This record gives sequence, structure tokens and C-alpha cells, in this order.
Amino acid sequence: MTHYETVQKDHKPLLLKAPRQSWCTSTRSRCRSGGLGFGIAFIAFICSVPALAEINLMPYVSGRTLYDSNVFALSSGDQAVLQNGDPSRSDTVFRYAAGADASFLWNRQEVYGFAEGRRFNYLHFDQLDHDEYTLSGGSNWVVNDAFGGSVNYRQERRMASFADRTTTQLEMETERTLLARLDVKASDEWRLDGGFKLHGLDSPLPGFPLFALGEHSGNMQIQYVGRGKLGVGLYTEYLEGDYRGVPDEGRFRQVTAELTSTYAISGLSDFDAKVGYSQRKSQIEQGGDVSGLAGTLAYKRSFTGKTSGDIQIFRRINSYVAGATSVVETGATIALRWQPSSTISVSPDYSWIETGYRGTSAPGSSFPSRRDHYQTAGITINYDARPWLSIRAFGQAQDRNSNIVLDSFNESQVGIEFVLRRSRDPSSVLHGDTLTSSH
Repeated sequence: MTHYETVQKDHKPLLLKAPRQSWCTSTRSRCRSGGLGFGIAFIAFICSVPALAEINLMPYVSGRTLYDSNVFALSSGDQAVLQNGDPSRSDTVFRYAAGADASFLWNRQEVYGFAEGRRFNYLHFDQLDHDEYTLSGGSNWVVNDAFGGSVNYRQERRMASFADRTTTQLEMETERTLLARLDVKASDEWRLDGGFKLHGLDSPLPGFPLFALGEHSGNMQIQYVGRGKLGVGLYTEYLEGDYRGVPDEGRFRQVTAELTSTYAISGLSDFDAKVGYSQRKSQIEQGGDVSGLAGTLAYKRSFTGKTSGDIQIFRRINSYVAGATSVVETGATIALRWQPSSTISVSPDYSWIETGYRGTSAPGSSFPSRRDHYQTAGITINYDARPWLSIRAFGQAQDRNSNIVLDSFNESQVGIEFVLRRSRDPSSVLHGDTLTSSH
């Protein structure tokens, strides 16, 4: 995922004030015209609510041109000839998107939905032309000041990344995620929250078109916030998952326990920490058993009214989909934001990540005992030329140095994007969250 793939969340939706009766009556007549099942269900829910305070609707379209110096993430021109019969590795990619974000607010409750469709056209490697989509929806609900929660579902179909595959053929993958959370304020000093996550990814590998990852997890955190600016707590998580569609199918489980701390150093900065231990066990022989230190240290700072930044240091144990095994990631990220005016923002960032792969990789993907050093530097410049028009210029350089020569590569990308929408408000947020694509 690259930083410039995020659709800017700085646009105010169209605000419609709804009468108690006439609005739902008119909406039902619209529902008769049909449409996508997702949209119909969304509108039907609105009509079931007797009195809505407001409806937020924001449709948009966008167009982007991107130059990519290494489309297939290949180590050299010789490797390009071997795999494609063509020494070319660069291409110009055109991306067109259309979508809509909507939310319904009444009292302290919110229901929202998001949909986006995308089309990618490649100037040289036109065999990679494809369509993608993102759908999401959910609810944020509050019973009272002490009890609330949220639920969210997201589904995305996209091109699988070439960075960890030995093929240069187009493969489409589908990811589904369901999240639910419950927050309880036990007293003025104690907080308790918990949740669960269901995650599935269908991602074909060379020779294994039915390869998939499935995970489900639950977590709980108790936090004491009675020390003024300081909060301390305990976080625990249990995760189970399995790889399917490869010869060495099998399950794995992971247990994580971390001490947490939050500290508001001043009105302009804060510090968050999670430090603990994580252990992953696999049923597959040499399937990626790993355990050790895990956690995150994050610091955010507003330097001036126009400049802010944050730094994050982490160590985590994750599933490595392209290899059907485990990966340990250790790294740091730095992000800055400078906003010289209400219409212009400049956001440079840098990340460094060391990855260690455990166990035996799935055939046709990568190699066991692989270690990478990955660096990324980028910048995004956003200009709100009009309330209905945003222009975004971006650039990024990537370098991966691996002990497996064929897995090393470097890549640079530059591009520009135009987004048209009804209106703009810096405080608004797209419920589509980070809208990503494989490029």
C-alpha cells in the first residue's frame, strides 16, 4: 500500500435536512427503480427510521495518471526478458474512479455506507487492464455516556501485488473484513473495551488458483485513566487462522499480551505505547512458529498551527499471504504535514522496515529464510482549487534489498490526480477509509 493511494478525506458531503414523513415517502418511490442490492438495503434502512436528523451524501469522480518505473517489481532488465520476453519494466497507468459516501445521523447514532468502482488502463502492458471495487458499511452506536460500540464490514477486489510473486500475470484478489467493537466506561477512572475481527483473503498463487487465508480474532483491553494526563492498561488478543488451497494446508494460532500507556505531554503532543509479547504456533511442520517482543511506540506533535508530524516504531508478527507462512516486521515510519493555507497541504513521509520470513514458503511464491530491508520515501501535495475540485500531485521511491537476489528491486512512481465532488469541508471523513488499489 502506497501513501498516494489514499483518497483525500477533506471534503464535505451534500447535507440534506429531512422532514419526518415526506422524505421517506419520496425515497421509497426511488427505491422502486432498482439498483445495486447494497444500495437498496442501505436506502431501505433509512426509510425504516421514523425521524432522521440529517443525511450526508457525497458522490465524486476522479482521474489519475501515474508513471511507474518498475510495474512488476523485477530485480533487473534481464529478469524482465526472462519472464516477459520484453526488457521494458516501466509504464504509464491511467486510473478512473467513481464513488459515493453516505451517512445517516439521528440523535447519537450513525449508519454509513461507501462504494467505489475503479478502472485501470496500462499504456504498454495492456494485458494488465482491469477493474476494481471497494464496498463498506457500518454503524457507530451509543446507548449512553458509559456504553457504546461499532460494527463495520469492508470488501475490496483489487489486483494482487507483484512484489511477492514470481509471476507477471494479472491476478485479482478479494479481501473481506468484519470488525465489531464494544466500549464500556466502568467509572470515571476505568475503561473496558473489546472486539472481534473476521478476515478473509482469496489471493490466487501461481499453480494454486484457490489459495486463501482465513483469520478470526478477539481482543480486550482494560485501561486506568485516573492519573490526569497518564493512562495505563493491559491489552490481550487471541487469533486463529488457516491457509487453504495449497499442499501444506494447516491452521495457526497467535496469542498477544501487551502493556499499554498513553500520555498527553502537552496540548500539542501525545505519546502512545504498546509493549509486550506475541507467540504464533503452526500445525504445519516448519510452518512458521515464531515468538518474541511485539508492540508499538508512537509520538505525535503539532509544531505550529500549520505544521505537525508523527513518528512510529514497531515490531509485529503477521501472516505472509504470498508464502503461506509467518513474517516478523520491525521498522519505523515518519510523517510530516505542512499546511501553509486552507487550500494547500504538503505531506512528506519515510519508512524503513526489516522483514524476516519464517517456515517454508508456498510453492511458486518466494523462498524460505528470506530477509528484506525495505525503504520508502514519498511526498504528496494537495491543492483544493475549488470547493468541488481537488488536485493531488505525488511521488514515491522504493527500495527493497533482500538476501534473495531475485526479490530485490527498486521502483519510483510519480503522478497527478483530479477529484471532482459536490462540496468540500476539511473536517469531513470518507467512511471508505483508505481506498487502496494494487497500484
